[in-house]
Amino acid sequence: MPGRQLHSKTDLDSAIASLEPLLQAGDATRGMRFERSRGGLVLFRHWLDDPSAWPENEPDRRFRLSPLGAGRFGLSLWRGDRWERLPFEGTVSGLVDIMNTVLAHWARE
Repeated sequence: MPGRQLHSKTDLDSAIASLEPLLQAGDATRGMRFERSRGGLVLFRHWLDDPSAWPENEPDRRFRLSPLGAGRFGLSLWRGDRWERLPFEGTVSGLVDIMNTVLAHWARE
């Protein structure tokens, strides 16, 4: 569906613009980083502050936001070797709020 892909790209660009301040404002998500991956966003923690050392040390994946269209995203949790889809969908702001409340123990350091 070409129209859906274009719409998802726009949703993803909007999410990227708002995600950093939302993460840093939350107690549990403060310090998390994110990157584009397979059409979505992967949120992770990295224990090394020097990005040049990251290739040898894998980031600690936590969550994935997958665009659903119309400004909504699905939320998945990294479970050791695979992504587990969670029963949460919504705006980036709403999902970051869920990460800081319901899922705070998975988001924290």
